[in-house]
Amino acid sequence: MDGLSLAASIIAVLQLTGSCLKLSKRFIGPSEFSSSDLTTMTTALYEFNGAVKTFQTHLEVYEDDEARLSSLNYLKPSLERCTEALDIIEDFMEHTTFIGKYLIGSKFDRRIKLSLKALHDAKGLFMLALHADQQYVTVKAHVQSSNSLLEQFFMVWIDMFVTLVRIFETSTAT
Repeated sequence: MDGLSLAASIIAVLQLTGSCLKLSKRFIGPSEFSSSDLTTMTTALYEFNGAVKTFQTHLEVYEDDEARLSSLNYLKPSLERCTEALDIIEDFMEHTTFIGKYLIGSKFDRRIKLSLKALHDAKGLFMLALHADQQYVTVKAHVQSSNSLLEQFFMVWIDMFVTLVRIFETSTAT
């Protein structure tokens, strides 16, 4: 998967998340969940949406770094699971009739729990990928800074060595 397809997958996941968030504001019918549980689910969707948007922004900042983008291929299965989970949430909230909600309420509850867990796990993975990339940037900057300091040290050391050699040559020549 190249950087462009990764960006397209993330955009698709963001669109699905937005759709689910919009639908989550509607009454979804009977469920074993209390209203506080339903609020928690909406909060989980917002948290996931925030994590994916942050990840998308990070990718946009480094869009020219093809090596960095291609190193994120391991996220493809997670993005596919997110799409499936969001499809389940969206499908139930959008297409189930009032009577259907009464008949499949407990089945919905199990599926929604699994879908929300998948989104929670993916959110953690996106945040871990961001953290790892930021650590890479920090270490790279530190190494470059260290290399610069090391170069300066060697330049000073060479200057001192040359000076000592000249002093030695001058003292032995007389």
